[in-house]
Amino acid sequence: MTIKDALLYVSPVPGGEMTAGFAAGLAQHFGTEVTGLTFAFDVAYPAGLYARVPEELFQKLREKGREDAMVAMTHAKGVFDQGTSKFVGVMETCLPDEAIESLVEYARLRDIAILPNRREKPPIERPLIEAVLFGSGLPAMLIPADGKTTFAIDRILIAWDYSRVAARAVGDAMPLLTKAKRVHIVTVTDDKELRPRMDAHELARHLARHGVAVVIDQALRGNMSIGDALFRQAAAINADLMVMGGFGHSRLRDFILGGATQQILTWAPLPILMSH
Repeated sequence: MTIKDALLYVSPVPGGEMTAGFAAGLAQHFGTEVTGLTFAFDVAYPAGLYARVPEELFQKLREKGREDAMVAMTHAKGVFDQGTSKFVGVMETCLPDEAIESLVEYARLRDIAILPNRREKPPIERPLIEAVLFGSGLPAMLIPADGKTTFAIDRILIAWDYSRVAARAVGDAMPLLTKAKRVHIVTVTDDKELRPRMDAHELARHLARHGVAVVIDQALRGNMSIGDALFRQAAAINADLMVMGGFGHSRLRDFILGGATQQILTWAPLPILMSH
């Protein structure tokens, strides 16, 4: 199993450059072809009261958006030029809402999507991440701006809660898990009542059939959030990557996220492979 192609979101907003280095490392490891997608965000000319604003102002904003996108793409290409991996850059000019739809469509045709996950996100970035995670049907790799950003898969942590989305994440991550030196299956035992018919050892046996070296760990949440409990365990084993399912469902047309998912999408100290 391998990762043949990946989508890299090349953010035109400074601060997301670390994703290119991670994507290049993944591409070098698996021989992956990476498509880098960036957006020159357009500005719609408003009608009504604001139509009095000079057209020149909107034109300058459009030019600035295109310039930012070109700078970001040049940086990403430069990162890949240092290695032997294949990189294809794509820049689209569109409104922010159109960018979300476009990113999801590209992600649906790749094995995985790689996106920045910084603490201080531009307004468009969180909706982009959620759209890919819950709308593409494929896994998303979230890379922190201030944390572990170098591609490495020696030690991988699986956040295991016996759920459908956790099982999906394990399946999506199999090309990475089979390359890892050690995989830790971590269950937070005091987070919620778990009454599975099969315990974590069954998952361990399943992974072992794929040649994965597995350790089973249990973590206690205590007074921490579930996300913090997982982060503490990741730090304890010096994990390079965390694999977990992303919870979300619609309620009265609003999208409701699970607690751990909400925290991870806000920020995480290490790369996260998340599937829904």
